[in-house]
Amino acid sequence: MKEISSILTQNFTYRLWIGLYDAVDSWKWSDPQNGVKVGDYRPCYELQLETRSWLDAQSFCRLNHADLANVTSPAEGEKVKALLQRDGVEQAWFGLHRDSWVWTDGSATSYTSWLAGQPNNAGRSQGCVYMEKEKWNDFPCTNQYYVLCQSKATFTLPSEGASWRTDRVRAGSSG
Repeated sequence: MKEISSILTQNFTYRLWIGLYDAVDSWKWSDPQNGVKVGDYRPCYELQLETRSWLDAQSFCRLNHADLANVTSPAEGEKVKALLQRDGVEQAWFGLHRDSWVWTDGSATSYTSWLAGQPNNAGRSQGCVYMEKEKWNDFPCTNQYYVLCQSKATFTLPSEGASWRTDRVRAGSSG
């Protein structure tokens, strides 16, 4: 949590990819797990300060985290906005993309935060979404932006003969 808190307090001014894309007229997340949540699941976000295309961003997040970030509620949108502001990033890719606008995990979009006049698919080539401050804009997937990944919550069960506290301290905390 300390890591997320420090991320949320910095001032960011760059674009950032997220995990939403257009799946032919319906938005989807890039994470193929369909947004499965267990208990009080809250994604851990991590901002990558290296620019990438949307597909490279998705591959990077899937290899090193879970996927590009899904932003499925106003509360998550505020959390991401604070994260970007903390590091001075104005624009970044996240997991929404056009395969009729779905999140990268395949789930539909029930929450959106589009810039005025967006999505507009200008030039019929804007299949991915980046976040600009707290608002979303469709844009060509080949553009280079910073990357917002999310990690899935992980749980560690105590090993035989150990207490929950002992294993928790040994495993450390993430997210």
